[in-house]
Amino acid sequence: MARRPWPGPRAVLLAVVFCGSLFAGSAWAEGGLTLDSDSLTGERAEDGSVTASVVITNSLATLVTLDARVRDDADLCNATIAPRTLAAGLATKVTLTIEEACFPQAALSERTFTLTDGTQRLPAVTVKPPESTTPTWPLWVAGLLAVCLGAYLWNLGVGALRVQDDTLRDPASIEARRKQYEALQAVVDERIRALNLPAEQRSFTGPTPPWTDLADPPAYGLGSTIKGLEATWSLDDSWVSTITVAVAGVTGLLQSTDLFTTLVGDAPKGALGLMTVAGLISAAWVALALVLVKVIGPKTSEVTVGGFLASNALIAAAVTLQLATIALAALQGLRESHPLLAAFVAIAAAASLAVALVYAKERQRETVTEGADDGAPVLPEDPAKAWASDGSNWQRRLVFAALHTEYSKFWDVPAVATAGSEVVVLSVPVTSLMESDGTTAALM
Repeated sequence: MARRPWPGPRAVLLAVVFCGSLFAGSAWAEGGLTLDSDSLTGERAEDGSVTASVVITNSLATLVTLDARVRDDADLCNATIAPRTLAAGLATKVTLTIEEACFPQAALSERTFTLTDGTQRLPAVTVKPPESTTPTWPLWVAGLLAVCLGAYLWNLGVGALRVQDDTLRDPASIEARRKQYEALQAVVDERIRALNLPAEQRSFTGPTPPWTDLADPPAYGLGSTIKGLEATWSLDDSWVSTITVAVAGVTGLLQSTDLFTTLVGDAPKGALGLMTVAGLISAAWVALALVLVKVIGPKTSEVTVGGFLASNALIAAAVTLQLATIALAALQGLRESHPLLAAFVAIAAAASLAVALVYAKERQRETVTEGADDGAPVLPEDPAKAWASDGSNWQRRLVFAALHTEYSKFWDVPAVATAGSEVVVLSVPVTSLMESDGTTAALM
């Protein structure tokens, strides 16, 4: 049997070319263009767009040109490709520039793009939203400073409370309080004598009431009521809290409009975002301060020392958080693009904070010191006006009723007689008094 000859050199060359063409033809389908990663994380550019880079290896023998623009698989936004040309047998770094609308700040979500040269498609590339490049440390530092200053203000208030309590119990203060009580007795007694009411219209038998000894001043603590302070002071009367709410509104306006961009150019969105967050937190703290001043204490209409100190400390913390965040965020976000503006905003915020805290400190000290109730009676600001009478019987009775209501708890009279006298004094109809004195025409 004759042996079959081996293929010649030409046949071998043809076979190699044929196999190579088969390999080349299947290389695209099996990964002639390969990606180093199919999951990318975008980076935020200065113009708001997002960029992401991927390395594409072209193992084909021919040059490949990618499409210049591609839409994401959800058909929501576009991306541009650069460079578009992939050299044969080389790895090329390709950058996708994705329009800002693909990754809005309010609702970040990943996008998937499929690159193509018009005929062939590469594996899909998923681009994740850019990581936040805005440092949040100004907000955290301002928050820590706000807590520390709030606690400091609370401790100052407690210290002032203790000093005032010791002052009330000091022997010299007790002696001065006793002399003021005796002087008040003399003024009230003199007015009662001048009224010259019959004995049956008084709650005592003598010409003037017998006065009791003045009791020791009550303890002045966190649960004590502050004289002359209504429970609406913290939001209605405090300009510190008003500034906090006003600045929060201005910051929110700058964040939601293009006003900042119109004034100084590109707006530092990250810094404005931190200021807005600080403003919202501060406004919530101010509202909470109003609640605290009402709920801490036996009555919502009265302000206790504890409620006042807690509310004042919280309002001070709120204004500190807001103004400190503004100062730090301005330095962080504007120092490179607008250094003068950054310095101005920081200095203005720091100065405003210093003024507000000095005011809060002094207001707290004065309120705690002057709001102490030592339990002693006091005269009206103008006794002659408050106890005025034209000498008619009905007006004299009304003046005595006012004196009785204000000072009878310091008179040493039997409870039954006091109750009876109140009925006698206060139950006389005004019309009958006017008729008996003939003063109806004068009042009409």
